[in-house]
Amino acid sequence: MILTTLLNAMRPTHRLRSIHERLGTHVEVQVVARTRAHAEHAAGAALTEIDRLSRVFNRFDPTSELCRWQAQGARTFR
Repeated sequence: MILTTLLNAMRPTHRLRSIHERLGTHVEVQVVARTRAHAEHAAGAALTEIDRLSRVFNRFDPTSELCRWQAQGARTFR
């Protein structure tokens, strides 16, 4: 009985699934957390990181780090 109670207390209680348009496609984010607030925060953090990486690696955005690097003839930065 005590073990069951402890296991239930440790079990995540909220599942969040959301679909967003990023990187020219649909991105699905799935989070399992103890509370809805934690799940929403984690999903937001994941989307923030996807947006950050897109700004770095987007080959269609001339301001991305990748495009700027390619425009310089792919030289090594120092």
